[in-house]
Amino acid sequence: MAAGQPVQFLPLSRHADKKGGYVFRICLLPSSIAVASQQRVGARINSVIRVLDEATLAEISLLPACHDQPITDLQVIPGSQGQGLVSCSRDGTAKLWDLRSSGGQPVVTIAASNNKKDAQIFGASVNADNTLAVGVDSEVLLYDINSGKKGPYFTYTDAHMDIVNCVKFHPTRTNLCMTGGEDTLINVLDVTDLHNEDDGQAPK
Repeated sequence: MAAGQPVQFLPLSRHADKKGGYVFRICLLPSSIAVASQQRVGARINSVIRVLDEATLAEISLLPACHDQPITDLQVIPGSQGQGLVSCSRDGTAKLWDLRSSGGQPVVTIAASNNKKDAQIFGASVNADNTLAVGVDSEVLLYDINSGKKGPYFTYTDAHMDIVNCVKFHPTRTNLCMTGGEDTLINVLDVTDLHNEDDGQAPK
């Protein structure tokens, strides 16, 4: 095989309707690939997550109608052995998925709650301590998944001045969360040192 040639060629029409099929994100799992794309159902276009075999690219499973708008981020959840995913969307939600469960339903759904109408989430990440960080417009919101509470326990209100496009926890230093935005800034946030944080606030 010549250098630079793809190992596999996957036409979108093999896994999605030819009238849809835009691929938004790809996430590598231990022996498979999670792909966030579109699927046309009648007049409606759903955002779906497909899990494909790494070697054959055959579809293993499908999470249908994951979001009402395009998926903006898709990441594997640390410590899940590649069976947990977090996704977020322009529809203002972040969802956690367990690929081992049946029914294609999220185990956790978080709706953006920064008190702005039509808020959109462009980045989401979960660390090994089950802290969920999401970028909502120009803010970064922290959620405690284990608490069962729907609202954030802390919001970075001044870390960015424009839309936050990227959110990613450090793979081993779980207290560090990296964010990047359209304001050209890259931040490294310590999510365990909030008492001395001047760029955010806890809910009153």
